[in-house]
Parts: sequence; C-alpha cells; structure tokens
Amino acid sequence: MCESGSRSVWENVTDSTPLTQTNTGSLQFNTVVSAAFWVVHLPKWMVEDSLPMLDKLFRKMCRVPYRTRLAIFWREETNQHRHFENGHDGDESEMCEASVRVLVCTQEDRGQDGNCLETQEGYKPLVNSSDLVIHHGTNLEIFIKGNLVKLHDLASLKFQPFHENRATLNVRRVQTNISAAGNIEIMADDLSLFSASIVLPIKK
Repeated sequence: MCESGSRSVWENVTDSTPLTQTNTGSLQFNTVVSAAFWVVHLPKWMVEDSLPMLDKLFRKMCRVPYRTRLAIFWREETNQHRHFENGHDGDESEMCEASVRVLVCTQEDRGQDGNCLETQEGYKPLVNSSDLVIHHGTNLEIFIKGNLVKLHDLASLKFQPFHENRATLNVRRVQTNISAAGNIEIMADDLSLFSASIVLPIKK
C-alpha cells in the first residue's frame, strides 16, 4: 500500500483477512482497502521474516527487461600512471598499459558502429556479445583474470536504459614478458552474464 509517488509498503494482513478456497482452487476474500495483494504459501518458519524477502522479490519481478548487447573496446595507453591511496603510506602509482571499456548497448544505442564515442576516443573493438536480456537497475560487475590486472578502478555499473552505460578499467600485465591475454567476465546480480577470452596487442 502506498500514496501516490511513494514507495509501496507491504503489510501482513493474513490474520485479519479471512480467506475462502473455492472448488477451482482459487482464494477469495473481502477488503475495503484499495491496494495490491499477494497470496503467498509459505512454511511457518518463514512467515516471521517474509516481508523483506517478498518485497525484494516483488521489486525484482517488476524490473523491466531490455534486449541488449555488450560491446568491449580497448585502447593502449602510453606512459600513464594511475594514483591510488593504499591506506598506509599515502599515494602510490602503477603503470597503466591499456584501458578496457565495457559498453551496454540497447537497440537504440550506436555502440557497435563506426560513429560511437569509443571510436572517436581512439578505442578499438575487442569483442561483442550476442543478444542478452538485462533488467532495469541491474548491477553489473566486471572481472578480469589471466595476465591482466585492473588498477584499483570501480569495475561496476548500474544498467539504466536510455542513459550512458559505460565502465572503463585501466589495466596492466602481470608479467610484462608475455602477451596481455586474459578473460573478462561480467556478472549480473551475482550470476555470470557474459565471459570471453581477450588478448590486448600491446606493442611495448
């Protein structure tokens, strides 16, 4: 139940709302309140803590799904240092050898043609996903493994349709005497959404 424009608040009205089961298996009840109702069958041990769980489930079910694609680009960096706070000795810096950018494209986006922002900024295409379904408000986390390591950057983004959905990671090789090969994985709400092997042709 909620006022106009306010966040809905769920209330357990089981004890005050007599339910009648019909021959068809449906449930009937009377109410004088204008609200949305859920009828959920739960074991007794779950009833006490059910409201937070059901509220989270309801909001997840209400998120709008979008057909998207992931476009991943890279750009070699020259003599770039990334500064960060180590929490002990103040600022430190690490050499940034390349930047990897993850772009979430909806059907209206132009992330996979020659006129996108990444092309204008000197990025080169690395890998594209097939069609994926991502829900509004999904938290995407980006992980890189192998001979590549990210340099203390925020490797996540929250998908908002009709907004820019980009995340840029600065990376370097773990061992500079071998190729910059690794694996990139994008997680959506703690589930693997996309994974691919990548090789950055760093010249130096």
